[in-house]
Amino acid sequence: MTIAAIGDIISGSVSQMRATARQTARCAALMLLSAVILTIATGFGLAALYLHLVTFLPAHEAAGYIAAGLFSTGILVLYFTLRRRKPPAGEHVAQTPPSALAAQSAIEDCTRAASDIVRRNPASTLMTALAAGAIIGLLKPED
Repeated sequence: MTIAAIGDIISGSVSQMRATARQTARCAALMLLSAVILTIATGFGLAALYLHLVTFLPAHEAAGYIAAGLFSTGILVLYFTLRRRKPPAGEHVAQTPPSALAAQSAIEDCTRAASDIVRRNPASTLMTALAAGAIIGLLKPED
């Protein structure tokens, strides 16, 4: 595997991670907007329910029924949220895209090759790492 191929794999992985991060941010923003709209709708619904119940029940009893309903709903949501299901054993591997598998294989190959070099020449590798760290530290722009 050449350095150019490794660079292509890394740049492809980085662009894929950026695209995934953008998509995740969009989904999070839409979920937040949905939560705000649902909260407002729930408030109006509860106000309408209270006004309806007050017509034939005392105010404190109507408020108690609404509180009991909210409490029951909260307990159900909490129960179903905290209940965890374990995915089948092979499900995660089956959903991994081929490009990610290729990148993972390339990373494992590079790691294996680097480990072999370190095992054969530990002193030389240490000096190279120290020199590279010093150069990177000197070239890094100040914030």
